[in-house]
Order: sequence, then structure tokens, then C-alpha cells
Amino acid sequence: MGERHGIHDGHVAAAAGIALVNAVANIAGLSVPPVIGRVKDATGSFGIPLFIIAAALIAGAAVALISRRFTTPGKLADQVASSPESTSGGDPITQEHE
Repeated sequence: MGERHGIHDGHVAAAAGIALVNAVANIAGLSVPPVIGRVKDATGSFGIPLFIIAAALIAGAAVALISRRFTTPGKLADQVASSPESTSGGDPITQEHE
């Protein structure tokens, strides 16, 4: 039968996480500069836009620290292994690649 690849080895989850981060960064990179320019034009200062960016960075750090307990190594693999789909023959995604 051979080695199984797919959701069980974590590569798909890692790729999905990287894709999500990339998508959010692209959206932010496209939408934030015009907002900063408008706020700077309205206030005459970069203080408020930079404060908003700093707050967003702090919020992102908090989310990363809080989500760490949900992303401990092996936790997702254990959940997948104990799911009903894995005990009844596995999921169709990994079966296609065997």
C-alpha cells in the first residue's frame, strides 16, 4: 500500500495557512495605502494612520499568541485520525493519491 500523503501529514494545512496569510497581505497592501493617504489629507499628519497600523500589528500578535493553543503540533492530525471518516476507510482526497 505505501505511504499516505495529504491531509494527514500536515502539508495541505500548511499550504492553506500560507495561502491565507498571502491573500490577507495582498488585500491589505492594496487597500491600506489609499486609506492612509486620505486620513493624512484629512488630518494633516501621519500620526493617526501610523497609530492605526500599530494597533493592527498588536492585534495580529495577540491573535497569533491566542491561536497557538489551537495549532499545537500533532493536534490536527490526532483530530483527523479520530474522526469517523478516518475509521470508515479514510477520506476520498487521500485515497485518490495512493
